[in-house]
Amino acid sequence: EVIKLDLSRAAQRLGKAFTPNVRILHYSGSGIETTFTQGEDACLAALVPEMKTTEQRQLVVVGALADVVEDQFRRLFDELGIGPVHFFPPRRANELAAIGPNTQFLLAQPFLADTARALEERGAQRLSARFPLGAEGTTHWLRAAADAFGVDPTRLPSISSTSKCCESLLRSSGASFRFNTSKSPRTTSSTDCRRRTTPFSASTAPCG
Repeated sequence: EVIKLDLSRAAQRLGKAFTPNVRILHYSGSGIETTFTQGEDACLAALVPEMKTTEQRQLVVVGALADVVEDQFRRLFDELGIGPVHFFPPRRANELAAIGPNTQFLLAQPFLADTARALEERGAQRLSARFPLGAEGTTHWLRAAADAFGVDPTRLPSISSTSKCCESLLRSSGASFRFNTSKSPRTTSSTDCRRRTTPFSASTAPCG
């Protein structure tokens, strides 16, 4: 109303012009909200309608993670034989996962209620689990995925007991934004929802 511009329609027009290399989203939020957790939830919820539909069975991990944490989780899922696994938001705009009735998802962050609701409205199924905070929470989180995909429970302890990831995760963590300045396509919005921070502290790093 202040700038006399329909931002929703403007985002749609610009999105059609630049998708898939750049995604332009419209969502509502104050400056405080878009700086912190509610902004990430609003950003991801606005991105859900952009996801294509698939009948493939898959796991989607929901929530912005530091690259090193995402790589660690991907390695753990690979060792468990769980796949395909996608992360939402993706590292690149053209890697946005498709979803459907055979999609199951885990929340990696505790503040994504609107995003979870939007995914469920698209037919995806949420796996009930604790959040991956600390060794116990991370093990329970991985076990929820293992149970859903029929993994032998005896395989989980050997994976969740490995040790040196905590130190590397702590070295890589930080409370800053990192923007991709290369020519590679990336997810774009008024706030970069691919925030390179990690929710894990010294006492809660996901060791696996």
